[in-house]
Amino acid sequence: MGFGCSYSLLDVDSIEFVKASALRKLARTVLGAAISVGLYFGILGLYAAIRREDDDLLTEFVGTRALPYFFISIFIYGPFLVLCKKLNLVGVSDSIKTLKLEEKIPN
Repeated sequence: MGFGCSYSLLDVDSIEFVKASALRKLARTVLGAAISVGLYFGILGLYAAIRREDDDLLTEFVGTRALPYFFISIFIYGPFLVLCKKLNLVGVSDSIKTLKLEEKIPN
């Protein structure tokens, strides 16, 4: 997670991520859930393809629990935020930004 957070903060401002509209938040939630489920079952499928009958419990735990959750956390805290920014699911609209900028400039 440490790598993902530092990577995504280079491109995405966390305040703009929080102050998005409800529709954008809902779209990010659906997209993130779909990607997480896809990653989870994709890694489970890869593990099932390379699994041997004599695997011990530790190997099964790592293949079915640890690796999927590890990769999901790296993706959600890193490249997912950048993907959301590229899909314009982060931030407030331009009219609100302009309004706030005009409020800060004294006449």
